[in-house]
Amino acid sequence: HGGLTAAIDGATHQATEDICNMSVLPNMHVLAPADTVSAAACVDIALATRGPVFTRLMRDPLYDMYDGSETFELGGSKTVRTGTDVTIVSYGDILFEAVKAAELLADQGIQAEVIDAYSIKPYDREAVLRSVSKTGAIVVAENNQLKNGFGYEIAHLLMRTQPIPFEALGIDDAFGESGDYYKLLDKFGISASHIAAAAERVVKAK
Repeated sequence: HGGLTAAIDGATHQATEDICNMSVLPNMHVLAPADTVSAAACVDIALATRGPVFTRLMRDPLYDMYDGSETFELGGSKTVRTGTDVTIVSYGDILFEAVKAAELLADQGIQAEVIDAYSIKPYDREAVLRSVSKTGAIVVAENNQLKNGFGYEIAHLLMRTQPIPFEALGIDDAFGESGDYYKLLDKFGISASHIAAAAERVVKAK
């Protein structure tokens, strides 16, 4: 199961490095939906795509983000919340934590834009650059190993095009473990409160 979502079953059931491993394979496409609607769409994309496609799924559905009218495409993304102060990019289950973080930040007067990067390879470079050109700061949060994860890809993009205050949150060189899902997210630093704190830091660094 993707990331720490198989929380109670522990490290033997938690794929915390699959995004890193699959993204590095030549010609591989990588998708990571957040809910049932986007998961069904990503399976359709996989069937319609020539060549191999890895679609990351969670153990259980968490919440609904999209309705059936939404469309998805390979290389696409969704801006699920607009903002002007900081960009938060995430995918899969951590997208919901990113939205919660944006709500926490709004209470502090910080308006966060949240992007669902459901297509990780290829990813929507234009959407990321368009957002950070407006906000001037970014946090990438993922339920995956931090090293060589999606955050590294975004950091590489920004270093070449638009260096700005940046933080990446992920599982930092550790195996998963058994426990309550939300407690594990907090322990590994990828819960809403950690995302909000990282966003505050990059906003201050602007």
